[in-house]
Amino acid sequence: LQAIRFVNGLADGEPLFEGRGQDKRPPFRKGMTPTEIMEFAVDSLAAAGLEKVQASGLRPERFGTAQGFRFEMTYLTRQGLEGQGTVVGAVVNERLHLIIYSGARAHYYPKYRDHVERLIQSIRLQ
Repeated sequence: LQAIRFVNGLADGEPLFEGRGQDKRPPFRKGMTPTEIMEFAVDSLAAAGLEKVQASGLRPERFGTAQGFRFEMTYLTRQGLEGQGTVVGAVVNERLHLIIYSGARAHYYPKYRDHVERLIQSIRLQ
């Protein structure tokens, strides 16, 4: 009902999530802008099985020592459960670093959001 995912240096051409068989997942491209990365994340989550994925609120944010970005998202699971999420990240040395926090909108997402915010603020890139 909730998840936190760490993407540590996704390289050019790699998908955000692995697919099965003929499942085509969009690849990360090293020259992507924050807007394109937001669209990449939405498309990747939809390809992974979430429905009605929408992102909003794209804005600059520090990610460790790097200048990065943040945005929020909403989605539905295949079972119809409403979810909410936060994505924070940066491209460093042409590799994508992300923290994706998601959870059930009615309970888990708001319950642990402050804990996740402290974790985001503690990030150190090496």
